[in-house]
Order: sequence, then structure tokens, then C-alpha cells
Amino acid sequence: MKTNLLKLLFLGAILVSLSACETLTFGGKTAVKIQNDVAYQTIRWDVSSSEADVEREFRTFVRETLSRHRYKNYVQLFQSNYLLDEGERTYVIKIFRNEEAKNNYLDNADDMIRMTTALASSGFNERWNQLQPTMIVEDVYDLLPELANYKAKQVFYTNRSELQLSGRWLSFDLKGRLLSFGTEGTNQGNTPVRTSEEWVF
Repeated sequence: MKTNLLKLLFLGAILVSLSACETLTFGGKTAVKIQNDVAYQTIRWDVSSSEADVEREFRTFVRETLSRHRYKNYVQLFQSNYLLDEGERTYVIKIFRNEEAKNNYLDNADDMIRMTTALASSGFNERWNQLQPTMIVEDVYDLLPELANYKAKQVFYTNRSELQLSGRWLSFDLKGRLLSFGTEGTNQGNTPVRTSEEWVF
């Protein structure tokens, strides 16, 4: 009787262990950095699981960041990938003190005159020329706050993503490192010909 009971307990422990292997295990987070009301964090997990689990961890990052720093709302600017197999994902969000500040931001981000003027300035062009392949996305946003100010559009390809802003583009690998950058018709870096790729969304 004791032998059977021990066997059952042992089998039960194995089943619990196996079921635990199917659960997303987070391998840690980088410390949240906030610069000019833009917050960055990389979330890592040890075992691939559902996208819902990763999204839940992202929402926790947002909730804790807003609460800790007394902000009320946010807009997502960037995520480094959409693949669970990568085992990590870097997020960039713009945070706001209140709903009015968010609405004003969205209105200004769509202001083509302001954006064109900002991107034509000598200061922007000097900073643009300081871009270097392999820069992490955090450093790119710090160098070019216009990407956040005017909410550069992110497009995902199979093995990379791209930020696009008024004829300029910046290509990132799935870890959020800069691959190349340029303006329409130019290419600085190691990205294949852009028009030959199949975009995902």
C-alpha cells in the first residue's frame, strides 16, 4: 500500500513538473529607463508560451511605470519583435501625466508642418548623421527625440522592423539594434534592398 502511494506521489510530481514547463517563465526585466517622458524596458522569458502571457507582462510594465512615476496614460512607440522564439522583447512607450497631454501629443504628432520644419533643421540633420549601426533603440530615441515627438510609424518585416518618418527610415533587428538607416532612395548600413522584402504588418 505504501509502495503504491509513493508511486502515485512520484507520478504526480512528474506531471506537475511537466505542466510547469509549458508555462511562460520570465527570465527577468531590465530596469525601466525614462528620458523625456519616454520609457524603455526589455522583458525576457526562458520558455516560449502564448503571446497573451507576454502581453500581460507588458501591461504590468506599463501599469507599474505609470503608477510609480505618477503618470496616467501612454502610447506605445516601438516593440523589437513579434516572435515568441526570440525569448525577449524591448518596448518603448511615451507616457503622459493626463489624458489632455496625450491628446495634445497625438494632435501635434500629426502636424505635418511642425514635423517638416523639425526634420529640416540643421540640429536634426547633425544628430541624424551621428547614427551608427548596432546602436540600441533606446540610444536612437535619445539621439532623435523627433521619433517619439512625431510618433514614427513602425512596420514589421520577417526578420526586422522599420521606423518610418516623413521619407526617413531606420531599420532594426529583432533585438532592437539599428541595422541601417536612410532617406527614400538611400541606404546606409547592411539591410538588403528594402523593396525586395515581404512586410508582415
